[in-house]
Amino acid sequence: MGPSAAGVLVAFVGGGWAIAVDAASFLVAAACMTSVVLPTKAKSSSATLLQDLREGWTYFSSTPWIWSITLAFAFLNAIQMGVWQVLGPSIAPTTIGATGWGLVASVKAAGLVIASLMMIKIAVRRPLLKGLVAMSATAVPLVLLGAGSNLVLLAVATFLAGMGSALFGIVWDTARQRNIPNTMISRVTSYDDCGSYVAIPVGQLAVVPIASAAGMPQVALIGGIAYFVIALLPLALRSVRDLAATGSS
Repeated sequence: MGPSAAGVLVAFVGGGWAIAVDAASFLVAAACMTSVVLPTKAKSSSATLLQDLREGWTYFSSTPWIWSITLAFAFLNAIQMGVWQVLGPSIAPTTIGATGWGLVASVKAAGLVIASLMMIKIAVRRPLLKGLVAMSATAVPLVLLGAGSNLVLLAVATFLAGMGSALFGIVWDTARQRNIPNTMISRVTSYDDCGSYVAIPVGQLAVVPIASAAGMPQVALIGGIAYFVIALLPLALRSVRDLAATGSS
């Protein structure tokens, strides 16, 4: 719903007010969070923060199916945020137009929602194998963006990429919850999130000078190809390919 609502706001009241409404939504979310009541901790741990960090890192770094995907997503998120979020709005006015770009963003959100609803009823065997293959579909819109594709083809590819992103996100969260011990899940997830997102600012900052030197379409095209290859690289590890849908925690 977000991209669609943003498009309507931009069209009728302007981009500045759309950003203001977005900011206000965070305030509403923060107010809602104040009503969340956490259970009382049964007992306090005597371990220090450094000990917790060390134990979490030991488990994280010794579990190939986790760190390999985290490493891949450090690059994938940098490419995605740099090419799609930064270059995309700059390329779109000369290809599909600003309205077309809003439509493409909306259909990606629709793909995310539809796949999320479908996954409620679907049990996935070898989830990381299928999840990474589905995630690699995100490369297609990047390639089409660089190739100057028409609106219909780009919208279809983006819709499917949204579905693929939702599928991977769900199987990845499920795999972590079912295969990482409860005593480690918070620390390992923290390392995973940090590693996956830490390079995003680098991608956003680096893409502009690179595109200025090489050209925006060329960077989008090469970024899409790189995204496809990197998304599938973790499948070289058997522990990623063969991870079961269920595990002990």
